[in-house]
Amino acid sequence: DYGILALFHMFGTITTQFISVGIGAATNRYYYKEKDNLAYFGSLNFTNLTFLIIGFALGGLVVWISADTLSINLFDRKISREIVMLSYLSGCLFKIYAYLSGLLIPQERSLSYALITGAFTLINTLMAIIFILFYSLTFYARIYSILFTTPILIVALIYLQRTYFRQHWSWAALKRSLTFSYPFVPGTIIGLVHQSFDKTMLTHVKGLMVVGHYQIAQRIGELNKMLITVVSQA
Repeated sequence: DYGILALFHMFGTITTQFISVGIGAATNRYYYKEKDNLAYFGSLNFTNLTFLIIGFALGGLVVWISADTLSINLFDRKISREIVMLSYLSGCLFKIYAYLSGLLIPQERSLSYALITGAFTLINTLMAIIFILFYSLTFYARIYSILFTTPILIVALIYLQRTYFRQHWSWAALKRSLTFSYPFVPGTIIGLVHQSFDKTMLTHVKGLMVVGHYQIAQRIGELNKMLITVVSQA
């Protein structure tokens, strides 16, 4: 189950990160520069989020058409077509959630950010427990809990960000944002290859169990790194 979840998180995260081309970072940057001109920033914010959603929709069409091929050739049939598509959907939802919640940081709305991230963890965990106890699901409990929780928090974030959107598409604002974000694409591609290569090769060579063990070890390493960072910055 850990192996399936590792591939589930990997595919959705990597594909949506590639499609988004760092547009969220551009939005954050221009909030700092244009926060005194909310009409312009609202248009830029609306344009960038719409661009992101359109990109995800087009990417979703490609994933839907090629899901069987991806399952066979990329994942050696270890995960099904359905999981490939759910993985992509999860990645899209989480990227939109990250885009909206990330704006709370430059806006210095620390309480809202803490409540949103705390609610995400709490609801996600509770829903996973419910799916396990009452529906006898295994790895699908985790998948469904993510797909249930993320849209709820997206709606809450849209409400919190309602004053920072202006329903006006601006090609100039989009060009400005892409000019900032596109230079990061080569580095992003290298990072994506680095993130995906090890798990993909392990899937073909050793199978899901080893991928699961690798994922657990990676998470432990991330926790240790986080602890060291917190202590060093204290």
